[in-house]
Formats: sequence, structure tokens, C-alpha cells
Amino acid sequence: MRKIIHLRSPISRFPRGREFAHAGKFGDIIYALPAIRAMGGGKLWLHDWACETLLAMTPEAVNVIRPLLLLQPYITEVSWCQQRPSAAVDLSMFRWHSNRFARSLPLTRQVLRCCGLPEHLDTPPWLRVDFAVSRAPVVMARSSRYQNPHFPWREAVQKYGDKAVFLGTQEEHRVFVDAFGAVPWAYTADLLEAARIIAGAGLFVGNQSALRAIAEGLKANVVQEVCLEMPNTCFGRPGEINISAHCPELLPYLPGF
Repeated sequence: MRKIIHLRSPISRFPRGREFAHAGKFGDIIYALPAIRAMGGGKLWLHDWACETLLAMTPEAVNVIRPLLLLQPYITEVSWCQQRPSAAVDLSMFRWHSNRFARSLPLTRQVLRCCGLPEHLDTPPWLRVDFAVSRAPVVMARSSRYQNPHFPWREAVQKYGDKAVFLGTQEEHRVFVDAFGAVPWAYTADLLEAARIIAGAGLFVGNQSALRAIAEGLKANVVQEVCLEMPNTCFGRPGEINISAHCPELLPYLPGF
């Protein structure tokens, strides 16, 4: 089943054709998109600066996120480079100002503040997909970082597992199933394929990851495993449930379950 999802971009007071740069990671890039859109959009350079993120941005990594980025009407081109072009707007600069922000300030708003933009610009959806894929009513995802041992994952699998699919790497899926129970894995070649499946589901359940960032950009219904040390992807919007303790009663009921 395919469903077209449209996104209307706001009229920007900034000129088009700017260049932007980001050193990653994937989730941080996605959370920087509201700022790019607000500044009129343009070309995005993804550059290799491992000292910023502990992970190098490689041409192969760029290929994973490029299809999703190019689908956005405010992104004209996505290219890899070794070093950030000096004329490009540095969207990684929020890292150097993190001591000015509360730990709970969402990453989108950290970037918007650093760019001198209003924080509410992350309220409308900032991602779209060309079509949604109805693979399962519930999407689950859990990366190896930003975990909370108190999150009721076993109860979530009991409640949604037979109507769910797991997105992420094969190793992330293996670890998840060993710990919490069986949920089928859906292979995706890139983040656009993952975004289509998230867009076609009724609920996303996961921790703070690139897939969580996609769910936020789509403004999907979300149940989030909140990292106590770094709770910076809690937006407090309708359709979002943030769980930081063992509270299985907060897992929502969905029609058809």
C-alpha cells in the first residue's frame, strides 16, 4: 500500500542557494533540517571530522542518508567532503555551545538557537517521503546508545510484537530479540526506505536514534525510551509519549490491538 505524504514548506525570509555543512551523525543531521529549511535551503556538505562525533563521515555513510535528504524540497544537493567548506553555514556548531543549553533542550532547538532562529520552527513536519510502506502497524527500533534499562521493552513486545517490525542493523535486531523477545526484522538499504516504513506505521517505539529523528521529522506517533543522561529529544508534542521509568501502563492502546 502506498500513501503520498505532502509537506508544505514555509515562506522563508532567507535567500535560497546557501551552502550548509554538517559532520554527522545521522540523527543530528536530521535534527538540523528545520534550520536549513528556515534559512531557505540549499546544498548540504557532509564532511569528515571524526573529532566532532567520534565517527567519521564517509562517502559510504553519505549514501545511506542522501536519498532521504534529496527528497526534501529545501535540499538541492548532498555531497561528501574531507573538510568543511569555509563559506558553508556550520550546522555542527551547536556542539561547541552545548554548555549553554539545558540537557533537556531538543537538538532541533539547539541548532535553531545557534542559527539565531525561533525554536518553534521545529513544530511542523520537516520531513516527507514519496510514499509510505505499510509494513506493520508498529515500528520498533533500539540502537546501542542512549538506552534506559527501566524502559518496559518486554511489555512492549508482549503488547505489540505480533503486529510490529524492527528497524535497524541486523546486530541491533539480534541483541533486541535476545533481550526482549521475537519481533521480525525489516531490512532497509538506506534511511529513505526506513522512513517509508515509519510513515506507513501507526506507532514508532524506540530510543534516541536516527530512526527516532525520522519519526520526529514526520511527526509520527512516538513512544520514546528516554536516556536519563541525555534527554534531548523530548519535544512534548501531541502524539509523543516519553518513558523514563518502568511504566508499562504508559504504552498506548491502538485500534486493532
